[in-house]
Amino acid sequence: MQVRRDINEEKLETLKHDLTYSGYDVETQVTNAMDLDSIKVLAEKAASLGPVMYFIDTAGASPNQASPEHIINLDLIGTSYAIDEFGKVMARG
Repeated sequence: MQVRRDINEEKLETLKHDLTYSGYDVETQVTNAMDLDSIKVLAEKAASLGPVMYFIDTAGASPNQASPEHIINLDLIGTSYAIDEFGKVMARG
């Protein structure tokens, strides 16, 4: 089975540059959305920056992009990891 690597650090840095240029404070973190330890690191970094008020999980794949196993691992299991870990660091209210 071929492992797909969706992470593009060059695009991430370009987006960071563009958002910073537009006046936003930007921090980036390369994260494997299917790996619990990677998601824990992301949640901890987010919490270290201040109160985490919102979390939007945009990782996902569709049948024309990936195998059923990949879709389950990313869309279901990875999302549940993210909900659990960000639930630990979300600000009250």
